[in-house]
Amino acid sequence: MNFQDICKNIFRFFKKNNHTEENPTKKQNNTNNIDTSSISTDIISSNRKTSNDLTSSDIDFNSYFKDLKKTLLGRDTIFLVNDTNNEIRQHYDKSYVGHIDYNKFIKSQRQKKHYFNKQGMNYAFFAIPDKSILQKNRLPFKTNTPYRHVDKLGEVVYDLKDVVDETDCDITDSHIKRTAGPKINAYILSKFHDKSYEYYLEKIYEKIKIYHVEKYKGDLMSQKNWSYGEGELKDKYYYVPTDAVNLVNEYETLIDEAPEEFKLYKKRPSLYFRNNQSISNKKLLLLSDSYAERLFHSFIAYYREVFAYWDHWDFNEDVVKWYNPDDVVELRGERFLDNPLYFSDMYHEEI
Repeated sequence: MNFQDICKNIFRFFKKNNHTEENPTKKQNNTNNIDTSSISTDIISSNRKTSNDLTSSDIDFNSYFKDLKKTLLGRDTIFLVNDTNNEIRQHYDKSYVGHIDYNKFIKSQRQKKHYFNKQGMNYAFFAIPDKSILQKNRLPFKTNTPYRHVDKLGEVVYDLKDVVDETDCDITDSHIKRTAGPKINAYILSKFHDKSYEYYLEKIYEKIKIYHVEKYKGDLMSQKNWSYGEGELKDKYYYVPTDAVNLVNEYETLIDEAPEEFKLYKKRPSLYFRNNQSISNKKLLLLSDSYAERLFHSFIAYYREVFAYWDHWDFNEDVVKWYNPDDVVELRGERFLDNPLYFSDMYHEEI
C-alpha cells in the first residue's frame, strides 16, 4: 500500500468520525481558531506586548515578563512565560545562558542507551517541540531563527518537530494536543522497529477514535497562570474547543498492581494500562513528564502494556528491573532540556 492509499484510508476513518482532515500527519485543525475580532481594542492594546513592530532583539525579557504570571498573550493563542525552564527566553533571548552541558548530556545519553540495550531493551530519547517553536509566528514579537538545545545534541535526541506542527497546539495549553499522539507514536515505532512511519500511523488510527470537546480549559487558564485578570479577554479564552483521543475498545487500568514505591514519584502519579486488543504484545516503559497523560491512548493502541513513570530525570533502576519492558521511551517537552540531570552522575558504569 502506498502513502496515497494510506491517506485515503485515514480520510475515510476521519469522515466516519465526523472529521474532514485528509492527512492527519499535517492536519489543519480549525478548532484552534478563535475569533478575537470582537474583543475590545482597549483590552488588546492594554497588553503592551502585542506590538507588530517589536522584535526579539529589542526586548529586555526580564522587564518584558516581570509583571506577568505565567501567560503571555500572542496572536490568537497564549504562551507560557516565567516558567522554571524559561521556555521563550531559552529560544529567543540572546542574553540567556542555558544550563545544559552539551558534551556531558551526549555522553550521558549514550551511556543510558548502552545500559538499556545491554538488557535487551530498545531505548531512545524524544523531544516534543515547545509551543513557542511550533507557533513562533504567533508570538507577540518578530523573531529570527530560534536557538534550540536539540540542535546541539546530535543523534542522542530525536526532534519530534519532524512530525508535529503548529496545528498540534491547543490555544490555552502549554502542552501538545492529544491528537498529536498517533503521529508521535508512529514516529517512535518507526525508529525502534522495521516498519515505516506510515505503516504504524495507519495501524494506530485503526485502533483509536477522535472525539470533539467543545469546552476545554487549558492549563494556562488556571488562576495561578493567567496574567490578565478578570473580564472580557479571560471570558473569551476560558473555554475553547479541542479534540481528544480514546481507544475503540476497552482497556484496563493496572496501577493497583504496581509496587507501592512506583505508584508515585514524589507527588506525581504513575500511569499503568493494559490493552488486550493491542497491535503488539510488547511492553513500554515511558519515562516522561506531564505530556504522558496526553499521549498514552496512542501508545496503548500499539503496546499490550504501558507504564508511564514521571521521573524528573532521575534514574530508578528498580523500576526497570520490576517492569522489564521491551521498549523504553524517554519523552520530554523540549523546554526541560535546559535543566537536565545526567545519567552518568547516577549510574557509574563505563561504556
